[in-house]
Amino acid sequence: MTSQQTEKKMPWKWYVGSVLAGLAILMMVTLVPIWHWFPVEITEQGTVLAIVDKGCVIQTPSVSMPVIQECDAQPGDVIDVTYFVPSKVTSGYFEKMQERAALVQP
Repeated sequence: MTSQQTEKKMPWKWYVGSVLAGLAILMMVTLVPIWHWFPVEITEQGTVLAIVDKGCVIQTPSVSMPVIQECDAQPGDVIDVTYFVPSKVTSGYFEKMQERAALVQP
């Protein structure tokens, strides 16, 4: 009486699937924190504080004194301002990180 031994091999699809899943997890861990650095366009009203060589200095409610290059307004005028800021400024990312850091510090 002879016994036959059969080997069961794991299909190659399992290997490829596990490698792809690992790469997806690695990409999510590395790209999500970087996402907060991409710029976001903001348009809001601001007051012209001063006229300088490079344009107008504007005071807005959310960002302190951006300089607008093309400006023909006078100090004291309220104008619409469009500028770019990193999305971490508007997303509350800094506040969340400061709260977490406060929990860690003795």
